[in-house]
Amino acid sequence: SMAGGGDITQGSRGLASDAFAAVTLGLIAGWYYILVGLFFVLAYAILVSGSATAAVVLGVLVADALMPYKPPPLAPNAFGRSWVFESWRAYFGWETVQEAALVPGERYLLAEFPHALYPVGQLLSYGVIDHLSRTHKVSGVVATVLLHTPVLRHFYYATGTRAADAKSIQRILK
Repeated sequence: SMAGGGDITQGSRGLASDAFAAVTLGLIAGWYYILVGLFFVLAYAILVSGSATAAVVLGVLVADALMPYKPPPLAPNAFGRSWVFESWRAYFGWETVQEAALVPGERYLLAEFPHALYPVGQLLSYGVIDHLSRTHKVSGVVATVLLHTPVLRHFYYATGTRAADAKSIQRILK
C-alpha cells in the first residue's frame, strides 16, 4: 500500500474521454509521420508548382526544428491536473504505487512503464505528484530529438520537459 497518499488507479472515464485521448495521443505519437508526409507534400509543391506558400511553410518548420531548446522552468503541478492529462491517464488505466513516503527537500527519479509506448509517459506524472508529495515538482525528460520536432517541441516546452541526456538529468537531480 502507498505511504502518505493512497494508491491512485484510473480507468476509463467513458467513450467521449477515451475518444479524445485516443485522437490526441494518436496525433502526438503520429506527429513525426505526419511531418514526414508534410515535408514530401511541401517539397512537391515547391519543386513542381513553384508554390511560395509551401516554401514559407517549409522554411518555418525547418527554422523551428533548428532553434535551440533552452531548458524551461519546472512546470507547475497544476498543469498535469487538467482534464486533458486526467483523460490520458485514464486511457492507459494509470496506476501509481508509492512504496515509501517522499522526504521533503530530497530529489527523486520516477520510473514509468511501459516506456516509449507513447512519447508522453513523463507527462502523465505531472498531476499525480501531488498525491505523492505536496513539496515536490516533476520534470519529465524525453529524447533530445523530440525537443527539435517542429510544433511538438512547443508542447514539451510548455510542460517543462527536459532532454533525457546525462547532463540534463544531472542538473535536474542537483
